[in-house]
Amino acid sequence: MGWDRITGVGMSLLAVGCGFAAGVCNPFTVGVAQQLAKLPMFSGPSMRILAFILIYALLLTFVRLYAKKIEKPLSEVQNLDAFHAEAGMDRALKWFAGILGAGILIILSSGFIPAIQDYTMIIVAVMFLAAGIISCLVAGMKDKSLFKTSLDGVISIFPAVIMILMASSIKYTMEEAKILDTLLHGAVELAESMPSWSVILFIYLIVLVMNFFIPSGSAKAFMLIPLIVPMAQIFGISTQLCIVAFAFGDGFSNVFYPTNPALLISLGLADVSYGEWFKWSWKFQGLNLLLTSGLLLLGLAIGY
Repeated sequence: MGWDRITGVGMSLLAVGCGFAAGVCNPFTVGVAQQLAKLPMFSGPSMRILAFILIYALLLTFVRLYAKKIEKPLSEVQNLDAFHAEAGMDRALKWFAGILGAGILIILSSGFIPAIQDYTMIIVAVMFLAAGIISCLVAGMKDKSLFKTSLDGVISIFPAVIMILMASSIKYTMEEAKILDTLLHGAVELAESMPSWSVILFIYLIVLVMNFFIPSGSAKAFMLIPLIVPMAQIFGISTQLCIVAFAFGDGFSNVFYPTNPALLISLGLADVSYGEWFKWSWKFQGLNLLLTSGLLLLGLAIGY
């Protein structure tokens, strides 16, 4: 289409991060957090719907402006005709979409079937592996070519695996040394001396900081919700708004922090360095931080 790799990653990875954080019915953050806070699952959707619309508009504008800035005319794009003419490509795409669609339905159902939740990442891994192999075979790729392509893919993401192990060591050290517990205790004490209107932003900050060490939304919910909900209630902040702050703090930074395995693997697959991604995406993250903070203050003002 005449765009670069950054545009492709922005259209997919950045969209995933925004959809996860602003999702109206995200079972892994909103669903789990609301259950822990003893709220009806997916209740109070009005603020989350508004947030989703505004954040999507910001994302669309940001990516589109960049794509228009760097795009090349289609006449200069190589191998476009060859892509359309390749035998079996349409059938392969249908198989790929079908397998991914089935996997997505299984993942979504995990919000209502607790037994599946522990196997979500395994399902995702098997889903992509099966979709890739089957669609390549349907498209007519030979066994040797498939093996070589798969091996090239493994080699391309191997540096990301090393970075994931290094990032995981940070979390392990913080947990074993009880540093996380100390940070949380200190944060609760600090909130007591703050103006009431700023507490919701402070809760947002707490989740943002913790997300650097614990990427899992469900794990953070079990750790943080019992702390931040009572803190919010002391200052007259509704539990629903607290859940929105938690979802915001958990989701957007997943596609920004280098401690998130999904980010490192995605950048490795797209052959984009973390430095390039940071340089490009920090502007969006900054704008989004201002927008989401404004939404939280708006929710506080209207009594959401």
